[in-house]
Amino acid sequence: AACGASAAAAAPGSCVAFPAPSPSDDAADLGFKPLQTLKALPLEHPGRKMRHQSKDEAALVLGWMGAVATLPLFLAPLEPMRRISQRKAVGSFSIIPYAAAWLNCSLWVAYALPWVSPGRLQSLSINLIGLLLESSYLLFYLRYAGQYRERAILGLAIMAAVLATFLSLVFVFAPRLPIASWPDKDESRLGTVLGFACVLFNTVMYGS
Repeated sequence: AACGASAAAAAPGSCVAFPAPSPSDDAADLGFKPLQTLKALPLEHPGRKMRHQSKDEAALVLGWMGAVATLPLFLAPLEPMRRISQRKAVGSFSIIPYAAAWLNCSLWVAYALPWVSPGRLQSLSINLIGLLLESSYLLFYLRYAGQYRERAILGLAIMAAVLATFLSLVFVFAPRLPIASWPDKDESRLGTVLGFACVLFNTVMYGS
């Protein structure tokens, strides 16, 4: 409050004038933010948030549809396995398609691991199923491979060793590579390298 004239004259220096509180101090005491701070806060448009949610839901649905559509591909070798079982011999059937599919599923499982590419549950689940099925086909094939068994086992052992070496190198060196993330900025460098490897071996599987 301001000092009265008479009080100032009677005792000079005995009256102290306190500064009046500013509006921003009152707003801070009441828990309000200044207008400039409110203007600086980022505001997300409701329509944009809804579009993001719709996009995520569509990707989830399409992902599971793709996983279900891939299952018949992994079940296709059941007919050749039935013929091999009837003949008790592999005959003219080659082990290469089953080995290529096993290799492809192994890479996709490595790519879809949660700590490599989060949110790839569809790819992880269907390729785990495919890996189990292809492993059973390979074992069944080896059972009736006859004179080709040793050569087939050697080929599978070499393939497994190459795969283990490749994955070890990728897991160690891919995070250090100066490459951009793909297909989106949230993808890790490890996921990017494994993703391209999966696409490459996926082509090899269909070509086999």
